[in-house]
Amino acid sequence: MAYKPEAPAEYAGKQVLISSDRILFNARTDSVFMFSDKSVGISTNGTFNVDTGQDTIINSPAIYLGLDATEKMVLGDTLVKWMEDISQAIMTHNHTHGQGPTTGLIDPSGFSTAKSTAKNVLSAQNYTL
Repeated sequence: MAYKPEAPAEYAGKQVLISSDRILFNARTDSVFMFSDKSVGISTNGTFNVDTGQDTIINSPAIYLGLDATEKMVLGDTLVKWMEDISQAIMTHNHTHGQGPTTGLIDPSGFSTAKSTAKNVLSAQNYTL
């Protein structure tokens, strides 16, 4: 991550503190917006919950899941297509040698199952670019 804000106790500029046992913001007919020049931080000692009646959209040039995230995510549909293609290629592969061409796999059922079930690895709920 490029920018990590200073903790409230360490910040030297002007701040507004709202402290209570519970705080509720409610926009009865429209939206709630939060704007910041550098960062919006949300922190809790418990769980962080987001509930919506429709889609949840996070739009950002890069999304990191975890502070030290370095692994790239795969594109699910692209990976499934590759898995299907490679399974098909292995099942139908023949090559020649000194005694003539091979006849393919003795039992291609494992690759056939892999090909037909590749889509099962896709999430029905989560999407990425």
